[in-house]
Amino acid sequence: MGKKVILTLLCALLISAFSAGCGGKETGQGADDGGAGGGKNASDALTTIDQPVTLTIAAQLSPELYAQFIEEPVAKKFPNVRLERLLPGGNSGASPQGTALLISEGTVPDIILSLPGWYGQQKLQDLFSDLTPLIKKYNFDLDRYYPGIVETVRSYSPEGTVEFLPESMTTAFLMYNKAIFDKFGVAYPKDGMTWEEAIELARKVTRTDNGVQYRGMDVLRDFTVNNTQLSLPFVDQQTKKSVVNSDGWKTYFTMMKSLYDIEGNRPPTRQALGNFDGFAKEQTVAMYVARLENITQLVADNSDLDWDMVTLPVFKELPNTGTQVNTPFFAISPASTKKDAAFKVIAYLLSDEVQLEHNKDGRLTVLKNESIRRQFGSNIKELTGKHIEAALKLTPAKPRPYTIYDNYGVIRLGNALIDVVMSNKDINTALREADEWTNKDIEANMR
Repeated sequence: MGKKVILTLLCALLISAFSAGCGGKETGQGADDGGAGGGKNASDALTTIDQPVTLTIAAQLSPELYAQFIEEPVAKKFPNVRLERLLPGGNSGASPQGTALLISEGTVPDIILSLPGWYGQQKLQDLFSDLTPLIKKYNFDLDRYYPGIVETVRSYSPEGTVEFLPESMTTAFLMYNKAIFDKFGVAYPKDGMTWEEAIELARKVTRTDNGVQYRGMDVLRDFTVNNTQLSLPFVDQQTKKSVVNSDGWKTYFTMMKSLYDIEGNRPPTRQALGNFDGFAKEQTVAMYVARLENITQLVADNSDLDWDMVTLPVFKELPNTGTQVNTPFFAISPASTKKDAAFKVIAYLLSDEVQLEHNKDGRLTVLKNESIRRQFGSNIKELTGKHIEAALKLTPAKPRPYTIYDNYGVIRLGNALIDVVMSNKDINTALREADEWTNKDIEANMR
């Protein structure tokens, strides 16, 4: 694999929440002077930017990735557009706090590239404008998106606005180490397993051999909590009170506890819980609930691990249901005076031609176009022969009722799960305490 493709894969690991910047006014900005391939129904006005314009953008990527994913395609399509990157404090600022720093420095960008987990904090910073007028003006076709994505976008804005447009998506699946299964003569995992079946399989490969403790399965913790297959909410939309002390979360915690209660499957330290290193580097974990970025890491590290993948285990009551949609996204700041040109740039990055190339390089497209989706990872030689279809088979779970305070619940539940698994804390107690702490966090940050 070439260096460029490896860097392409790293993009999904490094994208983070950003901030804004809109310097002085630029000449030549007009409502109809830009363009991007927003689908076959997009107006001609979306495909050209005739006058020179400078757009500021907050996108915390390495220089190589920024050039590959944003700067180069935009320059090729729109020679009249100059993109100016804004980096808070002169560094990557890969956090929503970086956005706040940009604002404190007096710069709010035209375009923002961010993550769902940081939406709430950035919403409180007034960084998102309603894109509905631009979507209508340029006839941008939201139906091009993969099923569930638009529903997820709208779940973030109960007022009926569209504040961002997803640019790629990630999902969860089950990776497994073939060598461990071969060592113990156990059949490999298969698509469509329930959590109960996967846990029973984990029991069969949780063993000690020649002084080495092999663990049956570990689970990427924060992603699966934040995007549960059960579509569990964190905060009530009306009361703005925590709802993490619920029967649904008790069901989820009980399932996870049953996995880690397998003798020998508990991680050696709190930090090791859900850590990919046990699977990828130490190679002592037989199965790992992963996300696409974990494949990225293996490829970038030139790992010698003999692995493959199957679909994420499912809850019996929700067969064929994966995690909720999780998508890095583009937004436009309300402070921007060049919203039309900014929208055209974003729309081009969401066009079929750009999405196809990014999808080939391992960034899962947000489009439902099957001819594009079928080519996922085709430029990555390390994926030859892998059951990569497992990442695409399950239907995304319905989006939870979203609030800008959700991330407080995510953090508190993640910590509570560690206590349940590693310290044998009673589940009811852990959820009650997480509920109390989430409410305190909400009260301290109430808008």
